[in-house]
Amino acid sequence: YSGFLVPGIYSVTFTHNLTQGNDTLVYQIDNDALIDTGLFTGKNLEFNFTAIQRTKTNVSLINALEIGANVSFRMGPEDFYFNMAGQSEIVYIQSGTYILTASQAANSTFMVGVVEVIVTDKFETHEIPLTEGIEISGTLTYDGEGVVNQKVNFMELGSNATITVSSDDTGDYYAILMPGRQYEVVVNFTGFDEDPQLRAYRYYSLPKILNATQNVVNYPLNLERENYTIVLSGTVRFEANIASETHLTFIAEFGNYSTTANSIGEFSLALPPARYLLYAHQPFTGHVYLEEVYIDLEQESLDVQLGDGYRIYGTVYYDLNQKTNTILKFTSESHLVLSNTTDENGYYDLWLPAGKYTISSELIIPKGGISVPYEVNLEVEMNSDKQINLPLTMVEERIVFISYEPSQLVKVPGNTTVVYQFEVENTGNIRDTYDITAVGGTPDWTTVLSETKVTLDPEEGISLEVTVSIPKDARVDQNQLTLTAVSEKNHTIRHSNIMNIPLIQYYIFKIEPAAISPKFSGGNINSQFNVVNKGNGADKITLHIANNEDLAISGWSVQLGAPQGAELKNDARMLVNVSLSVGSTTSIPIYLKPISDMPSRQTRVLVVGYSQYDNNAMFSEYIVLKYPELQVTSQNLTISGFEISSEPMGDQLTNTGVMIAAVASALLIFYYARKRRWVR
Repeated sequence: YSGFLVPGIYSVTFTHNLTQGNDTLVYQIDNDALIDTGLFTGKNLEFNFTAIQRTKTNVSLINALEIGANVSFRMGPEDFYFNMAGQSEIVYIQSGTYILTASQAANSTFMVGVVEVIVTDKFETHEIPLTEGIEISGTLTYDGEGVVNQKVNFMELGSNATITVSSDDTGDYYAILMPGRQYEVVVNFTGFDEDPQLRAYRYYSLPKILNATQNVVNYPLNLERENYTIVLSGTVRFEANIASETHLTFIAEFGNYSTTANSIGEFSLALPPARYLLYAHQPFTGHVYLEEVYIDLEQESLDVQLGDGYRIYGTVYYDLNQKTNTILKFTSESHLVLSNTTDENGYYDLWLPAGKYTISSELIIPKGGISVPYEVNLEVEMNSDKQINLPLTMVEERIVFISYEPSQLVKVPGNTTVVYQFEVENTGNIRDTYDITAVGGTPDWTTVLSETKVTLDPEEGISLEVTVSIPKDARVDQNQLTLTAVSEKNHTIRHSNIMNIPLIQYYIFKIEPAAISPKFSGGNINSQFNVVNKGNGADKITLHIANNEDLAISGWSVQLGAPQGAELKNDARMLVNVSLSVGSTTSIPIYLKPISDMPSRQTRVLVVGYSQYDNNAMFSEYIVLKYPELQVTSQNLTISGFEISSEPMGDQLTNTGVMIAAVASALLIFYYARKRRWVR
């Protein structure tokens, strides 16, 4: 065939009647045949197809509740699935024995049918009786995790019928089975696990028999797994020549697999599908191979093409001429890492492809009861054979550790001198000298060390003392004594430890008037007072008015206001949970309201407070509050008081006469009231 196509992706169909005028037997290519032309390049494209013989077959549903169903031919020469649009449908399928299944959903009822059919080379109708199915659901898991997109097979006992479903993207599965039948539930597949490295396993379910008599929800399927291997074969060549006796090693984190090609360059070995670093070398030649290879689940062959390489050899040593078994790592520019172990004399010898490599090694040598690390790092370009002796140099580890015994920290008061012990230890691998310092919670702390400089060998420690003078007013939240040891050779090598010295807290506070003028509104007096924390730590205070009866006699009712976090009680005459941080001042609102027609012009409010942490810490204070005074002078009327100006301004001059008359009336009333003893 030939023709012309616009570039694109096409589905391809082909049908040819074997007998003219009779479409019972036909040749067809696969129904899912696709071609992709790609972009136009000017070259002709060639696509070949294979046709197979199929028979015209009619599939008909019996007892269907709805029109349409999902139908499949399985377990035969081919698997064929289609969606039936009506009660029957004509399809083409290869001759053979099949399990024919159909399922449909009718509202909340699921209908299912399974029959065994034989497709011949004659046109026939195959009926599928449908019955109400049994619903089975659950989760497919391995090691507690859902297994996604894998097949679960329900194999009917006593027949070849199998119903297969797949788990979804969470591992859940759902199946509809024929009622009254027994099924063996089978899960068996191979797959990769990437932890810790890509590797294939066979996953399988233990034998389970299911009686399909009623719907089952949460029918769990927990999988086991085992190592899965394939036999990989191939041929090794250098250019066009057979590379006989070549040693091949497939290298992975979980193990290495090695083999040797025979005299005609062929090799074969069993190994798990995985990702490997493949190293191959033909002895007595410079022919090598070093690449990463991926072995797939069903892969059977792998051919290896060797290239030119170069020899590198030498001796690894430390401390001038000490030698031992050492693992060398050769890292290529493409980040391939080949490991090679020296013999007990430190000798190594191998072949590498041309290119640049980094040679590295780490070795731990016991010395004086500690482990001392040695290392080497070297870059080399392999463009010829090379002899390189590799000296391992000691890695200096300067480490210092400072510690103390917490049991010696007991409560102490301020204005005290105490002595503490602490340890300084060299936990590195080299002798070192350390500067020792001790810094108190605030600059007024004084500290004296028994030694300010110590020299220690590896794993050696020393006990030191620090004498600390704690000031009288030391705060409990500034109680940290910081001990530090710093290497003289490298100031970045240091360690600090903090002693949280428990200081005895004393609770002292004061109540004092606020330095602001009261505010007057409609006869009410609004003011505030302050509570000052004089102690060395945080405190919580309870405040209350202690002379409520006296205030009532003088014509006043008093209430307190609550700052944030505090709580009012007893008709706002008590205030609890007044939080005071160390050294802080909190303002407390106070409100006086007249409860008689003639309250006293001045009153004293007795405020009493005590610490909620220490009831012995108490304080009381009278807060004096009064109305402003009115005065008349010979020159003009002057009124002094809160928010009243003594200088007449603007409209005030207009109202002066009214104000004088008002004051004169007030004085007359005061005179007659005094005559009749209205005022105390």
